[in-house]
Amino acid sequence: MKTAVKTTNIIASDNLESSVMGMDAQGMDMATFFFRDKIYNNKIEAVVREYVCNAIDEHKKFGIDKPVDYTLTEDNTFKVRDYAGGLSEDGVRKIFGMYFRSTKSGSNESIGGFGVGSKAGHAYTDSFNILSHHDGQATTYVCALGGGDNGVPVGHIYKMGSVPSNETGVEISLTVKDEDCREFGHEMKMFHMKSHGNIRLSIGNNVFERNEIVCQVEKDGLIIRVCESMDLEENFTHNGRGINYSFQARTKVIQPIHIKMGDVSYGDLKEKIDSLSDFMVAEGYVASIECPIGSLNIPVSRESISDTKPNEKYLAKVSDVFHAFLKEQFKDYTEISTPELLAKVCDGEKAQNMRSVLKTKFFTCGWKDLLGDNLGGFAQNVSVHSHQEVKKLSEVEHQDGKPILVETVNQKSAD
Repeated sequence: MKTAVKTTNIIASDNLESSVMGMDAQGMDMATFFFRDKIYNNKIEAVVREYVCNAIDEHKKFGIDKPVDYTLTEDNTFKVRDYAGGLSEDGVRKIFGMYFRSTKSGSNESIGGFGVGSKAGHAYTDSFNILSHHDGQATTYVCALGGGDNGVPVGHIYKMGSVPSNETGVEISLTVKDEDCREFGHEMKMFHMKSHGNIRLSIGNNVFERNEIVCQVEKDGLIIRVCESMDLEENFTHNGRGINYSFQARTKVIQPIHIKMGDVSYGDLKEKIDSLSDFMVAEGYVASIECPIGSLNIPVSRESISDTKPNEKYLAKVSDVFHAFLKEQFKDYTEISTPELLAKVCDGEKAQNMRSVLKTKFFTCGWKDLLGDNLGGFAQNVSVHSHQEVKKLSEVEHQDGKPILVETVNQKSAD
């Protein structure tokens, strides 16, 4: 993602003394410490997100059709493997050793661009490994924290050795603490559920292939997707103690409408736009709207969207596009006349499922959420209160073959 910043020239008198603001060596050590250890609210999620998304970007860059593999092995090793071009020694040392040096900062073809995500392993552990298959060699590097003369540990990259290889790509790996294995596995599953990319997850003997995209609509440069999701009860078991990961997956993954750039979710559109708050995604699906890379301002952590006026303005456009998509999804209710709507309300057994909630294959909502307070409120009142008296539209009095519908003021409400 482009990270260029606009600058202006300084005009000053020649006789003014000046100095450049910056950092000394101690300040740089402290800054890198904060960028690897203090910017992430969820460090395990950050490790999964940063390395999988970096691998996705490499596949996109090199046109690789094979899925990115990420794994939690039975011996507690987390791995991410891409099959792109791999990295030379100079590439490894620059990408994994230098902050704010990124191959992505000059283009909006890839997410990231801050030169921070490649060091995310050090947010969780003091040591992680890089295996680069490049130019006929498989070379192992260890990125380790330690030493330092300024009160904080500093990172070091050690080249461990090479062997011949006919493969290409990079594998990142690190050891997961015993007490974190369950949480690591669940974070990997939740990331997988949100993804629409070509990725493959393996946890022990369980393999989860790429999510199937069951609905995709493109409009005004935005892409709305609905993907099938793994079964919550089967894959997020809860024993009644500790974190309820099934509930967490439902609230963090199923219920939101994910705002994406690339394959990263930056938050819930429903939390940004009040008028969408009561639309719910059906169980078994995950909905997202993807924005062009660079269209939204994001913090270095990539965990959210910055609260800025440009973002607020752009999200209003995103909301309009998603509302139009929802209107199309619910067109059986929005593109009919009032009598036809009331016919649906009073349609015997079908109406039993429409008393207060309208359902499509992928979404549910209330009458008022879809049709507004007046028409939606009227339809909901009829659906809830009139079923004892009116079972079908044919029972309503007709004139010239058309039903006579009269809405009257409730005197008690008026009082």
